[in-house]
Amino acid sequence: MTIEIKSLDINLSEKQILKDISLTIKSRDICALIGPNGAGKSTLLKAIAGFYPTKQVYLLGKPIASYHTKELAKTVSLLPQNIAPVPFTLMEFLLFSRYPYRSLFHDDRKALSVCREMMNLTGIEELENKRLDIVSGGQLELAYLASLLVLEPEILLLDEPTTYLDPYYIEKLSKIIEECSKNKTIIIASHNLEWLSKIATRIVALKSGNISFCDKKIDRKAIDKLYTPSAFSKTASKC
Repeated sequence: MTIEIKSLDINLSEKQILKDISLTIKSRDICALIGPNGAGKSTLLKAIAGFYPTKQVYLLGKPIASYHTKELAKTVSLLPQNIAPVPFTLMEFLLFSRYPYRSLFHDDRKALSVCREMMNLTGIEELENKRLDIVSGGQLELAYLASLLVLEPEILLLDEPTTYLDPYYIEKLSKIIEECSKNKTIIIASHNLEWLSKIATRIVALKSGNISFCDKKIDRKAIDKLYTPSAFSKTASKC
């Protein structure tokens, strides 16, 4: 398994966000993480990315707590919901993002070739020398995605990646994800159920901090129940 989570609890500001989450995700899965606002989707992505100290998350068979910072950055990358323009050209931004591959005693000789490869994959080569504080929202989203891909992670986490994208960029993102899934495990948190139904190989639904259900497709009855307000579930599903 690429990702294994064992009875994960997350409490933030004295509030329980995730309760007894148990989940395994296989290599090269495109896993859709769905659920109403406040279900814990972003928190779960952050837990997988190593934002919280925990012994319940394993990546590639290794507890996440045992990863060194640079090693973790090469293993898992998270695209957050909110991104901001930056006063750097695309190439400058991508080269900076390769920081885990640099050290005082080691030059990153692959940097330029990897950056150009990921610009080509995301289709934003024309932005190479453009500042990212003057590009469109869709271009900025793809620039941030490229900045994750230059890290060459085995696990890619995307939090609401289509929120600010028009249909053209959503289609473009779909093709990028399809290509990336050939050698990466991908988890996408999104409310865009129609889009997810076309690209996801697995659906994991969260509600009130618990796993509500897991399936290979989006079922209308299950979705209606998922988005109907209810009290906190006393039982946790595992998948």
